Amino acid sequence: MNTVYGLVGANLRRLRLAAGLTQQVVADHAGLSVSFVSLLESGRKKGSLESYQRLATALSAPLPELFREERRMARQGAAVPFGHLTVAENRAVWHLVRTLRRRPR
Repeated sequence: MNTVYGLVGANLRRLRLAAGLTQQVVADHAGLSVSFVSLLESGRKKGSLESYQRLATALSAPLPELFREERRMARQGAAVPFGHLTVAENRAVWHLVRTLRRRPR
């Protein structure tokens, strides 16, 4: 991660996906706009401590979880959805899950 904002954004996205939530749902619970949540997740926007606290609450996560490095979290056995996979593999799995959820039965 290049910046702390990129790290926080990646953690926001990871936690949101692990909870199975959309940006819309998280934004609504946090009282923020979807576009702002999207910009935070991509690391293109800087959030205030208050906005990070609101997002952590919306994700049912402690605030420090947003600032942790993924390597450290995986070592400590924190809730990493597929901790043994690379980031690219993790994304591919989530993409597959979302695709399968959308299919009519």
